Amino acid sequence: MVAIVGESSTVEDFLKQSNFDGWYAISRNVEELHLVLFTHIREDTIFYLPEKITLHAIWIPPPFSKNPLLRLTYATIYMIRLFKKIDKDKIILLMGGMYIFSCLLLRFLLFKPMVMIMLGNEFEIRLKCGDVSIWRKVYSRVLNLLELVCIMLCDRVLCVSINLAKVLLRYGIPSSKIRIVFNGVDTHKFSPRRKDSCVKKFRLLYAGRLSPEKRVHIIIQAFKLLKKWGIKDIELKIVGDGPLKTCLIRYAKDLDDITFIERQPHDKMPSVINDSDILILTSMSEGLPSIVLESMACGKPVICTPVGDIPYIVKDMVNGFLLKHVSESNSFELAERLRMLIFNKEYCEKVGLQARKTVRKLFNWDEIGKRYYRCFREILEKSNL
Repeated sequence: MVAIVGESSTVEDFLKQSNFDGWYAISRNVEELHLVLFTHIREDTIFYLPEKITLHAIWIPPPFSKNPLLRLTYATIYMIRLFKKIDKDKIILLMGGMYIFSCLLLRFLLFKPMVMIMLGNEFEIRLKCGDVSIWRKVYSRVLNLLELVCIMLCDRVLCVSINLAKVLLRYGIPSSKIRIVFNGVDTHKFSPRRKDSCVKKFRLLYAGRLSPEKRVHIIIQAFKLLKKWGIKDIELKIVGDGPLKTCLIRYAKDLDDITFIERQPHDKMPSVINDSDILILTSMSEGLPSIVLESMACGKPVICTPVGDIPYIVKDMVNGFLLKHVSESNSFELAERLRMLIFNKEYCEKVGLQARKTVRKLFNWDEIGKRYYRCFREILEKSNL
């Protein structure tokens, strides 16, 4: 199987930031797995990773890298050569992005079945860009149309959330092409650990992109309310980067107990999560965020807005907490929920334990890997490969 994983500045950045648990789960159920990564600096190298994974790092040189059409042409030629070198029947596995067009050419030039993994709702995100030029809006609509055509021509589309599958159905993608395969969690890596007994403060955590749709300012507003109500032994840690980071730091400048930390490598996240008491997510749209599953696996309760697939997994007051509305008034509701948990830590821990049970039952990577394999087997049998 060949998977086109997209672009990264360097191989080191890709290896550092990527969650390889999903690739390992897939590779354990296939003969071999080749990952293709296009990098921004010259490092044409083949890396042999554990679990029968081969990583092909490809640098696209100028002038190809400067022009999108030339870049896609170069990528297509390279992938044709790669398939001929492997010299076996393979499935093309695509993670989305601009290389979907290259993969579509391969689909017909090499007669290979193609599977696309949809990780997010890029269609509606593009159309909700806010104050952008008319040409940008036209470009977004054309790109959406082209991507939908490509998806229609795929053999299968694997969605990581129920909500995302509903979006594709709404755009006219036949249900026969769609399969739902959730992301998984390594419940050994993400497991409860004792917090430092010297730490007396109740620690809140946000981890993710600092962009408008994440509405991190609502968490800061709720934190300000808690301080205003006289609750002093609390801390808020905001982990991540994004376009709003400077604005959010400025907004929180009067509060000593808010710490901003740059985006952390995936292998550091178990420590980051276990160093907190609760995860907060106030997004206006989501699929099924990995950070929610990882926090639950660590035995930490989560407080989230009821968007995407979150309500299917997080049951209010059972294995987590759901805010009632997706609005700017969430800050007061969030502050009240947090105040209840701060003064009822035993209940908080009980909900966290139930959260871990949910993840261990439904989202372990062994089971997710088998679901991927069943989808691939179905395609190969249909293609008579």
